[in-house]
Amino acid sequence: LTKRLKIARREVRKMKKFKIYYGLGGSFGGAKFSHIEECKDKYEAEEIAYGLAWEEYESYGGLHGLTSEAEIRENLEDYGLDETATEQDIYEAYQEEVLSWIAYRVEEWDGRPVDEDGMVYDGEE
Repeated sequence: LTKRLKIARREVRKMKKFKIYYGLGGSFGGAKFSHIEECKDKYEAEEIAYGLAWEEYESYGGLHGLTSEAEIRENLEDYGLDETATEQDIYEAYQEEVLSWIAYRVEEWDGRPVDEDGMVYDGEE
């Protein structure tokens, strides 16, 4: 038990905090600060930011010029596909569309207070 506790404490000390930014490119404005997340490493933080950006894209469901899977299915030729396209082909075309729009990044947080944009806040107005 003591050894497990020591290992657990060591793992907690290894955790870092990251500022998570995500959004959509183009006229949507790009990645914006969301929150601070405790993660074991930068890769895990990037996975979180990527997932949030993907969810942001999907929340528009084919609106504002963002393509849905259904639109690809209805307009196969517009995406370099034909009537023999499989669901996998359609999903890959959709994935390309999503990846061309999402924006995300992470920054290790140094513990200083940040404002709603993720910028260090000095406490003075």
